[in-house]
Amino acid sequence: MPAADPIWISFGGEKPPARRTIDDSIVARFPAVLQMLARLTLALPRRSRLRQTLLRRSILQGMGAWVRGDFELGLVRYAPDVVLTPAARPGLTFDFEESYRGRDGVRAFVQTYQDAFSDLAYEPQWLVDLGGDTFVILVHHSLRGRASGVEVEQITAQRVRVRAGLVVREEVYAGTRHDSEQMMRAIGLDRTTPA
Repeated sequence: MPAADPIWISFGGEKPPARRTIDDSIVARFPAVLQMLARLTLALPRRSRLRQTLLRRSILQGMGAWVRGDFELGLVRYAPDVVLTPAARPGLTFDFEESYRGRDGVRAFVQTYQDAFSDLAYEPQWLVDLGGDTFVILVHHSLRGRASGVEVEQITAQRVRVRAGLVVREEVYAGTRHDSEQMMRAIGLDRTTPA
C-alpha cells in the first residue's frame, strides 16, 4: 500500500550517463560500497534533499549501465534473490516470461527487451518515494523495433522494493501516454503527475 503522501522527485531532464563515472567504477569493483551508501541514503528523512539527490543519481547511473549494456554495473543493484515481473500493455507481446528470478533472470529480461529494440533512449521523468522501502520510477522510452523498424514511444512504471540497499522486487508496467492513468492505478498511484 502506498504511503499517505508519495513524494514526487523530478529528474528535470537529466539523462543517464553515457559512460561509467568514477563512482560507478568503484561500485563495480566494490559492490558493498553501493549497498552501504544505499542503506545510509534510505535512513535519511524522506523529504531530505540529500536523500532525493542520491536516489536520483543512483537511478540515473543504473539506467546508464543498462543503456550501455554494462550488465556488471546494472546487476550490482539487485539482490541475489530478486524477483522481476513484467506486465506489458494489452495487445503488446514480447517473449517475456511470467517472472524472472535472481540476477541472471534480470539479465535475461533486459537482454530480451534490448534484443527487441534498437535506438533505445531512456528519459527518466519521475521518481516517486512511496515510503518505507518502495519506489516507482516513471520513464519515457523512444525505441525502434529491430525486426519491424517501427518507432515506438512508451512509458514504463517500475515499482521497486528495496531490502538492505538492494532491489528485491521489481514490477515493470509498460504502456503509451494515453494508458498512463490505468498504469498508475496498477502500481498504486492515484494520479499520473504531481499537482
